[in-house]
Amino acid sequence: MKNDRKQALTYNIIGHTQTFFRKANDGHATLSEKTAMRIAVILSLLPALLLSACAAFFAPPQFPIVDSPSAIVTQDQSPCLLTPARALELMYGEDALSVTETEVLLPAPYSGYTTTVHLNLMTFFWENAAEQCLVITNSAFDNSHVNQATIDGAIFRWRGDSWKLAAFQPNLISLGSFGYVPKGSLVHIGPDKHAALLRSKWEGQGYASEYATIITEVNGSLRVVLHLLMSERQETFDKDGVFLKWGYQSELAFRTGSHSDFDDIVVTQYGVNQDGDHFNRMSVYAFSDGRSAYMPVNEK
Repeated sequence: MKNDRKQALTYNIIGHTQTFFRKANDGHATLSEKTAMRIAVILSLLPALLLSACAAFFAPPQFPIVDSPSAIVTQDQSPCLLTPARALELMYGEDALSVTETEVLLPAPYSGYTTTVHLNLMTFFWENAAEQCLVITNSAFDNSHVNQATIDGAIFRWRGDSWKLAAFQPNLISLGSFGYVPKGSLVHIGPDKHAALLRSKWEGQGYASEYATIITEVNGSLRVVLHLLMSERQETFDKDGVFLKWGYQSELAFRTGSHSDFDDIVVTQYGVNQDGDHFNRMSVYAFSDGRSAYMPVNEK
């Protein structure tokens, strides 16, 4: 509609201008006619000039058209970035039926069934002047009460320009109950030594217990260097309710010891023993190179 209006005005201006100049050239136009024609031309030009100015003022800005930037490389596509999915693929890729950011689907021990591997812990740290990543997974064929979770572990190292799988140990240990183990955490167990700490529970028939499990790299492979019973509780039932029969709990701490790479572990236990006596004791565990594990200080 706007274009038609502008075109009509343009044609009107052209018609008046042509008439004016034709009479002027022929010498037939009087002075009053010439003046009237000039005024008519000016007046006829004014709407077109105003319309063009408004169109220019209100027209949307014109931006140059540029090519879209290249697609951003996702973490899965770059060896420089270690994502959970990439780590799980490097650990289980040959056997995996599917891999997501948090789970791997594997064939189960029984034909026609599958086992789901869950990402438990993935943590980055510096050790021995190298960037590393510790990955812990847990899996269980079913979640029945007596079924524990199988723990696997892997160490990745940054080498050159990409992450490399340095060590992978399946079936490190079985923990928990109902096929479940809580999320682990990264702990310092030496001046330049890191480990995964898992706390798992077992419950049944009024009895409950908790274990502390420490997993770290020793001589190029992942090992369980400590698996310690931290607490127990036994309850009894009668017509009046539930009562604590006996139980204790523990606190775990690290302190500098004689080993150059591994701290000592101090465990303080307190509670009521099975004889009904209150107790409070402290035990110290030191790393044994011969056992590649933590042992009580009085054992070699």
